[in-house]
Amino acid sequence: MSARLYFFIGVGALLFVPVYKTITHLPPFMGILLGLGIMWW
Repeated sequence: MSARLYFFIGVGALLFVPVYKTITHLPPFMGILLGLGIMWW
């Protein structure tokens, strides 16, 4: 994958953290770990 795609996935994961916290009521670090897991996959 290109570096630009990784950048946009990373920014999208960071912006998704508040949404994830609101929906699941879990701590924000869980959303960050989910974003990292998606990027790692």
